[in-house]
Amino acid sequence: YDRYLKGIHNGWEMMPRVRLDVMDGYDIDYQEKRPEKAWPIKRTVYKKLYLDASAPKDCVELDHPAKCYELATEAPATEGKASYDPATEEVDFDLTVPEDVEITGYMSLHLFVSCDGYDDMDLFVNIQKASEDGTWVPWLTLDEPHPGAWGKCRVSRATVDAGLTKKHTPVYTMTDTHKLEDEEELKLFFAAKPKEDFVMEEFVEGDICSYDAIIDSSGDPLFESKTTWPALAESVTRQKEMYCYVVAGVPEQIRRYGRAACKAFGVRSRFVHLEFCHMTKAKKDVGEVGDYVILEVNMRPAEGYLGDMINWAHSTDVYQIWADMITIDANVLSSPKGDHFCVLASRRDQYNYAHSRDDIFSKYGRAIMQEDRVSAGRAAILGNTVYIAKLPDKPAVLEFVNYVQERAEEEK
Repeated sequence: YDRYLKGIHNGWEMMPRVRLDVMDGYDIDYQEKRPEKAWPIKRTVYKKLYLDASAPKDCVELDHPAKCYELATEAPATEGKASYDPATEEVDFDLTVPEDVEITGYMSLHLFVSCDGYDDMDLFVNIQKASEDGTWVPWLTLDEPHPGAWGKCRVSRATVDAGLTKKHTPVYTMTDTHKLEDEEELKLFFAAKPKEDFVMEEFVEGDICSYDAIIDSSGDPLFESKTTWPALAESVTRQKEMYCYVVAGVPEQIRRYGRAACKAFGVRSRFVHLEFCHMTKAKKDVGEVGDYVILEVNMRPAEGYLGDMINWAHSTDVYQIWADMITIDANVLSSPKGDHFCVLASRRDQYNYAHSRDDIFSKYGRAIMQEDRVSAGRAAILGNTVYIAKLPDKPAVLEFVNYVQERAEEEK
């Protein structure tokens, strides 16, 4: 606060990027604000352990019923199953640590579970430290014993997000999505459907495109633009690279549909982002190839990089137009001149590419408007690194995308 809100030059920029509080039982060896250069710590050694339920063992004396087993360093020779009454019991897996160990960083647990007579269950997991005789050794938080590192999850919501999950850090979507191809798959879905409610939508094949417009108080557009995301769903579900581009000008068909949607929703004094599917395959009772099917009506500007991409494509300032719409209900900027295409092409860290970053800048030079690393929360959709370029036409856009995303030979 002193440095960035009060402007006090206190050397904050010299602080380590990562500082840790490492806790120990009863705060005996509490390490406060230990500096580190990266997170996770680069010198971390990950260790795989196994829940060995093949042979129960005697439990130490506890104040509640429990069933105890080994937490083994080697894979068990035989399969096992641990059963317990969740109303009264718990299951413990114990590991004896022969030397001092610091556990700092991520832990993940892979379980196979079922609950007799029910179709769902909640899991609660704690990692706790015990003394040699098995007595719980808590650390203290606000002078109260802390239960230890914990995790909890409802099994029906534990679908893993393939885009965000890393080797030691699973991330759950907390949703579940199914594509049903025919009547038989529909029957199977309902036969095993979880208790949660689902929204069912018609599946339409095509490219996502948006109508982005600033609408005045009379419901008329002061500014319009179109962006296309080819095969966006495939890039997410199959972890492929994605690309999108703002087109030069606005095709008459989407202009007409976008304006009609704004009129239908009574839009006044808004910056809107409407999403359509531009159909690439005909579907009965929906449309023909080339038709537009509306998907979303958002009473807000587009997110992420799109605002800047629209500006670069149309040589304008949509934020100034938006402000003028609010204050004087007009667009006083001159009409866009020299419209271009503006394209975003992404890469994913798990792939090797034929052309380096230096190659891209050497080939496209001043056409590159931005290079950026994508935040973890958005990388599942966008990819990990994006390159944005301003180009004259669609062939140049496709050439740029192919160059940025061309895989190295070992990846093909």
